[in-house]
Amino acid sequence: MEEILHPVYHHETFSEKEKSKGFVKIISPLKGEKEASNEQETRVEPVVEGTIPIHADYPVGASITARSSIFVWNAGADDAVKAKTDGKSEEDGAFLSDVDAEDELFFESIGGEETEAVSLDASPK
Repeated sequence: MEEILHPVYHHETFSEKEKSKGFVKIISPLKGEKEASNEQETRVEPVVEGTIPIHADYPVGASITARSSIFVWNAGADDAVKAKTDGKSEEDGAFLSDVDAEDELFFESIGGEETEAVSLDASPK
């Protein structure tokens, strides 16, 4: 018999000041991940304290990168992949493939404005 996951809604605010220092983890997997017990599901505890838990191995981070700044998101460490944005469009984005767990992703703002970056990390473990 399949277990039914009941919806749980979260609303959190993450500090702009902290995001301007580097990536802040905002979503992390639920403790127990895909094999979470009923008790873990009920408690809705994230792996990373202070983040919003999700029932998937899919961490998310956000940063506000000042002009000419570079922030690093650790997907998990040998290869480095770079993404640059000029901050002129809210729809600038990059899809990076061939990223492995422990790779470092470098985000650089090259325009005259600060840039808010969100990393949706679906790298394999």
